Amino acid sequence: MSLAQPGKVQGALQILGAISAILVAILALFAYVWSTPVDMHNWTRTLFNGYGVEFDSPTDGAVVNSALTVSGTATLPSDWVLVLLVQSPSELRYYVAGDGAIKVVDGHWQVDEVILGSSDPKQHQADLQHVFKMVAVLLDEQGQRQVEDALTRENDPGWLETLPHSAAKDIRAVTLSS
Repeated sequence: MSLAQPGKVQGALQILGAISAILVAILALFAYVWSTPVDMHNWTRTLFNGYGVEFDSPTDGAVVNSALTVSGTATLPSDWVLVLLVQSPSELRYYVAGDGAIKVVDGHWQVDEVILGSSDPKQHQADLQHVFKMVAVLLDEQGQRQVEDALTRENDPGWLETLPHSAAKDIRAVTLSS
């Protein structure tokens, strides 16, 4: 007396395994998106209100000089701020470009004289032809506190080890030429 043919049982087990994997992936996605009530609130505000940030210039992969103008567009609520961060390829830290919060006027923003590379001539030579990452981030209150703490730190101010808590971001990678 046979309960089922081996091929049918194997097929049923594969389908059950696939459904289980899909459910685990969906649960992981929900856990990521809604890991805290603040994240869920930011996500819904961004999605339904069209909040976001994008670079216009420089283009991704551009070859740039050490001092450049960075610009883009952003839509954000009054309780968020836009900040530009630069990650050096020789250090795994993010430097705040400019004074922190960037003014957004009619949906457009610009930061003049963003400096890439070290001010030390020897280190600057080592930075040439390396890729720098620029990150434009919309920061909620928690992210704003993290950037403020970094800017006002007494010892070695102006950088963060990780990206601050953000509601939206855009990333550009550029290569330093001079």
